[in-house]
Amino acid sequence: TKPIAAKPFAVFDIETMDWTNFLVAGLYDGKNYRECYSVPELLIAMAESGLENFYAHYGGRYDALFLLEAAIKGHAEVVEIIPRGSAILAMTLLVDLGDAGVRKITIRDTIFFLPSKLKDAAAIFNVPTQTGDIDHEKTTGVTPELLSYLKADCYALYETVIAFRELEFVKKVGAANTIASQAIRCLRGYLDTRIPKCPGDVAAFIRTGYF
Repeated sequence: TKPIAAKPFAVFDIETMDWTNFLVAGLYDGKNYRECYSVPELLIAMAESGLENFYAHYGGRYDALFLLEAAIKGHAEVVEIIPRGSAILAMTLLVDLGDAGVRKITIRDTIFFLPSKLKDAAAIFNVPTQTGDIDHEKTTGVTPELLSYLKADCYALYETVIAFRELEFVKKVGAANTIASQAIRCLRGYLDTRIPKCPGDVAAFIRTGYF
């Protein structure tokens, strides 16, 4: 079976002071790296990139919330939010670029298919860029150390996602955005025996007994 081509993407990471005060964001698409010093600037950079898919590690519990707040303030339009517990699995926004038109971007959280700390995931996949360490409790502003840490995080995340997508069993069936959906894709892609299933009306009747 011919491998399923993965969709192009970029990654981003947000650094803050006291966890809630935005300082700077990094955006990396595998070729170009950019720093953004406000959330609206980050949204515009995403929209101008020409890409639709953006990943952040633990983004659904943290980074995406800054984008959601900016959308609520009018810097983007929320099209869809897919929750996962108390986190956001995916969030689709529309960003108005004026004369350049409106661009759709979708934010996803890599923790749902890379379920570990980014530092551990990068080490497991042995990617070229490894993450560093920084004491966020002592962050008081944008410093060269913080910018270096941010850039390494973005590069490491991008390289780790690529490494995950390059796994042979993932390449065959295509990358999914959660471990569960990846498992189903692999099951369907590798299982030689057809799994019988109930007709739709029968399945619907059975499901009424689930709750």
